Amino acid sequence: MPWRSFADGPTCSDPDSIAELWDTFPELKQRAQQKKKLVQLEKDSDGNEVAAPTMENMIANVSVLRPILQNMLQRRRVGSDPIEVIQSMVRKWYTLRRNDYQEYFAFQINAWISNDSWAIKKMISKMRTNVPKHEVMREAYPHLASTCCFLNFCWIPPKRMIEK
Repeated sequence: MPWRSFADGPTCSDPDSIAELWDTFPELKQRAQQKKKLVQLEKDSDGNEVAAPTMENMIANVSVLRPILQNMLQRRRVGSDPIEVIQSMVRKWYTLRRNDYQEYFAFQINAWISNDSWAIKKMISKMRTNVPKHEVMREAYPHLASTCCFLNFCWIPPKRMIEK
């Protein structure tokens, strides 16, 4: 009989460590220096950012998602962390890069923190819902193959990614 449910792993106890890991990625440092948001989203026809958890958004934000997914794997957590935990990660990132975002801290940074946090949560939740259950064959769901490959790509330790 297949599992109906299971206990999820604990929530992230040190969200600041994720933000410090983000600070080691040159791509994210470059975004900060260019005064771009942490999470890069595709734009709709009107030029507004769309926080939809599409594969394009996930690939564009692999540097943001990889440390979170690796941390979730270590904690054996399947579901996304609560939004408050993700917001503290994002807030710490903008605090670490405060000099790059100085002119935005007065009024715009709280909106960025909220938007980025919800976008991260949606992407993680989307990946979780697209991963087949243990009893289902991957070949039966070819449209999920790209998501599964993306998850495998994200969970490669950063040291191996740098060597490639």
